[in-house]
Amino acid sequence: MALVVLTALPSAAYALPAGGTGGTSFLSNLSLRDLTMIVAGIGVFGALLIVVGVVGLRRSRAARRASIAP
Repeated sequence: MALVVLTALPSAAYALPAGGTGGTSFLSNLSLRDLTMIVAGIGVFGALLIVVGVVGLRRSRAARRASIAP
Protein backbone atom coordinates (compact mmCIF):
# COMPACT_ATOMS: atom_id res chain seq x y z
CA MET A 1 0.00 0.00 0.00
CA ALA A 2 1.42 3.38 -0.98
CA LEU A 3 1.53 6.29 1.42
CA VAL A 4 0.24 9.50 -0.15
CA VAL A 5 1.06 12.84 1.46
CA LEU A 6 -1.15 15.74 0.42
CA THR A 7 0.06 19.29 0.84
CA ALA A 8 -1.91 22.49 0.43
CA LEU A 9 -0.29 25.44 -1.28
CA PRO A 10 -1.44 28.95 -0.33
CA SER A 11 -3.76 30.58 -2.77
CA ALA A 12 -2.96 33.97 -4.28
CA ALA A 13 -6.23 35.27 -2.79
CA TYR A 14 -4.88 34.73 0.73
CA ALA A 15 -1.40 36.13 0.11
CA LEU A 16 -0.31 39.08 2.23
CA PRO A 17 0.48 42.38 0.57
CA ALA A 18 4.10 43.39 -0.02
CA GLY A 19 4.25 45.08 3.42
CA GLY A 20 3.51 41.76 5.09
CA THR A 21 1.17 43.19 7.74
CA GLY A 22 -2.10 42.31 6.05
CA GLY A 23 -3.61 45.78 6.33
CA THR A 24 -5.50 47.27 9.26
CA SER A 25 -6.90 45.15 12.05
CA PHE A 26 -10.60 44.77 12.76
CA LEU A 27 -10.03 45.88 16.34
CA SER A 28 -8.28 49.08 15.30
CA ASN A 29 -11.41 50.19 13.42
CA LEU A 30 -13.73 49.91 16.45
CA SER A 31 -15.01 53.09 18.03
CA LEU A 32 -16.07 53.55 21.64
CA ARG A 33 -19.71 53.26 20.58
CA ASP A 34 -18.99 49.96 18.81
CA LEU A 35 -17.28 48.56 21.91
CA THR A 36 -20.18 49.72 24.08
CA MET A 37 -22.67 48.00 21.80
CA ILE A 38 -20.65 44.77 21.85
CA VAL A 39 -20.49 44.78 25.66
CA ALA A 40 -24.22 45.57 25.87
CA GLY A 41 -25.00 42.73 23.47
CA ILE A 42 -22.98 40.28 25.54
CA GLY A 43 -24.80 41.51 28.66
CA VAL A 44 -28.21 40.99 27.07
CA PHE A 45 -27.20 37.52 25.93
CA GLY A 46 -26.00 36.68 29.45
CA ALA A 47 -29.26 37.92 30.98
CA LEU A 48 -31.20 35.79 28.49
CA LEU A 49 -29.18 32.72 29.49
CA ILE A 50 -29.91 33.41 33.18
CA VAL A 51 -33.65 33.69 32.49
CA VAL A 52 -33.64 30.43 30.52
CA GLY A 53 -31.75 28.71 33.36
CA VAL A 54 -34.13 29.95 36.06
CA VAL A 55 -37.18 28.91 34.04
CA GLY A 56 -35.64 25.49 33.42
CA LEU A 57 -34.88 24.97 37.10
CA ARG A 58 -38.38 25.99 38.16
CA ARG A 59 -39.98 23.65 35.63
CA SER A 60 -37.70 20.79 36.64
CA ARG A 61 -38.45 21.22 40.33
CA ALA A 62 -42.20 21.55 39.69
CA ALA A 63 -42.17 18.34 37.63
CA ARG A 64 -40.24 16.52 40.37
CA ARG A 65 -42.73 17.72 43.02
CA ALA A 66 -45.67 16.63 40.87
CA SER A 67 -44.24 13.13 40.38
CA ILE A 68 -43.60 12.67 44.14
CA ALA A 69 -46.94 14.03 45.36
CA PRO A 70 -49.73 11.45 45.75
